[in-house]
Amino acid sequence: MSRYRKSWEEIREQVSEFTLVHVVRYRDPLNKKRFAVPFKTKEKAQAKMDQLKRDGVKEIEITQDTLRGNIKFKEGLDNKDLSVVKKVISKLDKASDAHAGQRDMLKKAVKEEDDHEVSMARGELEAIADKATQLSSMLQGKTDEGNPLEAWVQSKITKAKDYINSVSDYLMYNPDMKEADLSKGQIKKVHKMADELPKKDFKDRYGKEKGDAVRYATATNIVKKKEGITEVEKTPAQKISDLQNRITDKTNKVNSMDVGDPKQKTPMAIAKADLETMKLKLDDLKNKERAARLTSEKEPKKEKEMQQIDEKQIEGIKNKSEKSGIPYGILKQVYNRGMAAWKGGHRPGTTPQQWAFARVNAFITKGKAYYTADADLAKKARAAKKGKK
Repeated sequence: MSRYRKSWEEIREQVSEFTLVHVVRYRDPLNKKRFAVPFKTKEKAQAKMDQLKRDGVKEIEITQDTLRGNIKFKEGLDNKDLSVVKKVISKLDKASDAHAGQRDMLKKAVKEEDDHEVSMARGELEAIADKATQLSSMLQGKTDEGNPLEAWVQSKITKAKDYINSVSDYLMYNPDMKEADLSKGQIKKVHKMADELPKKDFKDRYGKEKGDAVRYATATNIVKKKEGITEVEKTPAQKISDLQNRITDKTNKVNSMDVGDPKQKTPMAIAKADLETMKLKLDDLKNKERAARLTSEKEPKKEKEMQQIDEKQIEGIKNKSEKSGIPYGILKQVYNRGMAAWKGGHRPGTTPQQWAFARVNAFITKGKAYYTADADLAKKARAAKKGKK
């Protein structure tokens, strides 16, 4: 009996060296590396798998393995954890430097999670963009009358648009994004300013979550304005350069595809369509940049021409003033009214200057406007002539 009992004890010791685990195995769609993450329970592994699928991972599976030794299980932060931790970091930012170590440790943990989430999100967004382009191509040529979409199809498209808009709004108003280019002191000012803004007004208008984000974004913009921080708008040349780089990347992607592979036929067609769209956009940017450059070159010439016209106007009015005996200042007012009248209505066949001088001539010869629209100036002109006598 002792011999058998010893054998069973040995077996139990050997078995205890092994651990039954559920491993999530997947390939990162961006860097193409393979990962294997062990979990204690099937539920946790499934939750991780669902999250990775939402993040755009295609090659993924769960395996049940028996591993020897102490296993380091993945115990990452989920979305709820991240939300709580970020609020704690926000509080620590306002606190004294005594908590700097705790704050930095938490920021590092969140950054490790966020870095992974960002790469996954970018991969999924690229997949969404490709699929949206493909669907748009499918719908070309279809009409509302002849080829109506089924209700559930339109509903899914609308829901997808709403989801994307929600994420866009969040990222646009996310205070973490807005505060990226601020110093610690400026960030403290943002939090102080946000506390001074009426929380209820933002909540009523935008809802609780988005309301807080908009409130912090508003506070950030106020602080940036006070601190003299301005957003740098890209120049036309920079926009053209960025688009040229994107075209190069897309061209390389198309060239790397296998023409003979039936599975790559549709992706290649979509990529080529994207390439054509980007080239059209590039042509449009170049045309706008060229037009803006020509306009800026013509501007000095136009200013010179306007200066010459002004000089002629002054000289012409002076001559008429000397001949008629009506003060220059009064005739200049009549001239200005003529210019304004031309701009206020359609006067085909005449320039503003011609119309204005015609009104001056009519005033001198006491035409209709002399007694109506310009009666006040006529009174001054008569008084001026009497004064000379």
